[in-house]
Amino acid sequence: MRRLHARWQLAGALLFALAAAHANDAAGDAQQVFARVGPSVVTVLALNAAGQVDGQGSGVVVAPGLVATNCHVVRGAASLRLSGAGGERAAQWTRQLAGIDLCLLAAPGLAATPVALRPSDALSIGEPVYAVGNPLGFGLAVSSGLLSSIQAGQPHGRLAVTAPVSPGSSGGGLFDGQGRLLGLTTAILGTGQSLNLVLPAQALAALLADGEPRPPAEPPPPAERRWKAEASDMYNRSAWEELHQLAQLWVQAQPTSATALVYLARAKNGQARYAEAQATARRALALDADFDHAWTVLAEALIGERRNAEAEEALRESALRDASNANPHLQRANMLANAGQADAARSEMRTAVRKWPGNLALWWRLGQLEEQLGSADEARRAYAAVERLGAADAKTLVATMGRRAHLGQVEALAATGWVEVRAERPVQAEAAFRKGLALDERHVGLWNGLGTAMRQLRRLAEAEDAYTRALALAPNDDGVLTNRAAVHADAGRTDKALADVQAALRIRPANAQAQRLLAGQTFNTRDFRAAAAAYARLAEIATPNADDLVTWAESLLKLNDVPAAQALLRRAETMSPPSPRLDDAVGKLLAAQNKLAEALPYFERALAAHPTQAQAWSTKGYALFRLDRLPEAIQALETAVRLDPQLANGWINLGQAQMRARNLGRAIEALEKAVVLAPEAMDGRFYLAQSYLQARMPAKAREHAQAVVARQPALPPVLALIAISYLAENNIAEAGNWHRRLHAAAPEIAGKVRQQAIGAGLAAAQQWPE
Repeated sequence: MRRLHARWQLAGALLFALAAAHANDAAGDAQQVFARVGPSVVTVLALNAAGQVDGQGSGVVVAPGLVATNCHVVRGAASLRLSGAGGERAAQWTRQLAGIDLCLLAAPGLAATPVALRPSDALSIGEPVYAVGNPLGFGLAVSSGLLSSIQAGQPHGRLAVTAPVSPGSSGGGLFDGQGRLLGLTTAILGTGQSLNLVLPAQALAALLADGEPRPPAEPPPPAERRWKAEASDMYNRSAWEELHQLAQLWVQAQPTSATALVYLARAKNGQARYAEAQATARRALALDADFDHAWTVLAEALIGERRNAEAEEALRESALRDASNANPHLQRANMLANAGQADAARSEMRTAVRKWPGNLALWWRLGQLEEQLGSADEARRAYAAVERLGAADAKTLVATMGRRAHLGQVEALAATGWVEVRAERPVQAEAAFRKGLALDERHVGLWNGLGTAMRQLRRLAEAEDAYTRALALAPNDDGVLTNRAAVHADAGRTDKALADVQAALRIRPANAQAQRLLAGQTFNTRDFRAAAAAYARLAEIATPNADDLVTWAESLLKLNDVPAAQALLRRAETMSPPSPRLDDAVGKLLAAQNKLAEALPYFERALAAHPTQAQAWSTKGYALFRLDRLPEAIQALETAVRLDPQLANGWINLGQAQMRARNLGRAIEALEKAVVLAPEAMDGRFYLAQSYLQARMPAKAREHAQAVVARQPALPPVLALIAISYLAENNIAEAGNWHRRLHAAAPEIAGKVRQQAIGAGLAAAQQWPE
């Protein structure tokens, strides 16, 4: 075994040495090839009407004064120039091979030596090859690789090679070790690993021998119309109807313009007329099969109809025409995101950004995907790139999520702020929102975001002010109204909270957040019937969470609808995440069924999990009170109100327990606090009235009892209390009046009250009807 191991070590060492030697030989061969053919490879500069460089590629001298390149390098240029070892000179596009992306340029006086052609029928798979071009505009460069395959096709097929090729090398040459031209590099296969396509030498020979004349240039648009500029503006503004009308006029004026048809297809896509958009895009491709934007707009229409496989084919065709184009990656990202493949969509967007790092829309879309996937730091970086680019050119028109908008510094700051809000970093969120407002103080989203950050920081007055500023700009924004209602609720301003949330629901009845807040606020005011109705409405427009179901069940318990409450709590038990109040609610349900001993363990379990939860202490205290364990009940209820001095229910329960224990002063003190916190809580007022009456303060007792009567005019216990309070003051007439009201509402109770009053020595009660 040891000898065998040594043998493998020796073999590995030999393979390593051979590989190193081959690499050194390849490097040497590449230098020789570059020295031989470099003077015959030129950079092709495409200039616009203003004489500025609008794009570039590469070309190879194939005959005296003639240069071959890819058509997509020169298409659309107002003029052309060649830059090479002999300097720079003008060139003209003279011939083409239609549908093969090969064009011939004439450059009179070009001194470079033509290269020899080597047809592909003499090539061998695995043969070393060398690509020479101008990648990314950095100057001529050489890369080496192997001939991977010879692809058959009509009329000339293609070569696949492993020599690395970058954007800007389109139209460059692929050479053998003797410097003979095998073909022109034309496409980078993004799905392969350093696998690139080459148009073979026999296609170049056909171009020289039988190339068709250059197609006539499209006539310039009439002086009164700047078709492309107007169309681009409408496209960026998502003005689809305007763009549709303009593009139709454009096609009428220039029926052979593929660009006009592409804009018409874009307008149809924007109007969701996907079948028409496909037909229009195919008309553009019939005019120019190598127009990458036509393939992209066709893909967008196919994506709109969920024909993803066909859309993928169109995107591949677009990428083959221009490997540096980021749009296919954007469209593929949208297709993947629609299919729920957010991670794959993000990968495509990262590729798009690498190909076009100056495009705000691509960074913006990447930020959205990063945020969707929970990558807050990456989202912040993407939005920061939008901010930087926007600061440099705040009026740049960009596309995002199928619509177009002005995205600059302000929008990037708004997006960054919301990322920080969702990551619960309110200090950083505040900084982003305030920086944005310094640039645009009329931005509703920034004021809304600032209000949310202030709420997270518990700076409620500033939060309310920010939301109010947002509403001054957008009075019918139901989302901002809901947010301000939440601030009012946090501050204990129930009336204002209810007013805002009801206004929000009038604007948009399906606002689930507003409906949930309405339900919670009515529950807190102890309007349990309204709370139950609000939760029922919430269930119609959204799926209630576990907390919703628990509070809904508690509302129904207060209304004595035990079966419905029990059904809701069973649903809540199956939900994730669970409600921290579930054990407390189940305990209340058992207590409502008079199963107090069974209820106590649930309250204990709730407190073991959440020992600072004031409401759980209150419910435990109430159960102990019902079991007549008054000292324990008072201790638990005092803990509840110490933990949350704003808990009205805790003060009511504590007051009731103190009253039962005959601690009337403490009972009155607790119940007075409850009434201040919850003026509409009628049970608190009734217990307070009872406490005052027991303390022989009948006038104070009536003050609170009459507040209950104003809401519930025929409530027998309250009518009885008022009658006795007058009797205690020897006001026989008023006592009789209230007893008669009680007798009309509940004769049996009235009879019992009469007997109790007589038994207590109040002889005047004998005059009351039996």
